[in-house]
Amino acid sequence: MREWISVEDGFPMDGTKILLFIDDRVESGQWMDKEDDQVDQMGCDAGFMSDSGWTFPSRSFGNPGYYYEAMNQPTHWMPLPEPPEED
Repeated sequence: MREWISVEDGFPMDGTKILLFIDDRVESGQWMDKEDDQVDQMGCDAGFMSDSGWTFPSRSFGNPGYYYEAMNQPTHWMPLPEPPEED
């Protein structure tokens, strides 16, 4: 059985999918580097993003007046388990 690792002890920052532990919830997701705003897409600050969208990094939309705090950032993480082997 794998143990949960505190995000304070480090985590993959290369886009690797991992399990995120947030309060009493487990989500799959990854670390996202800061992305600048684009013409057709809003940027974001660096932080965790869950696959469901429940966890996401803060955003400033290029303007501090539109700053949104990061939501539901994890306290712990662990690698994704290996998928089941085919019979």
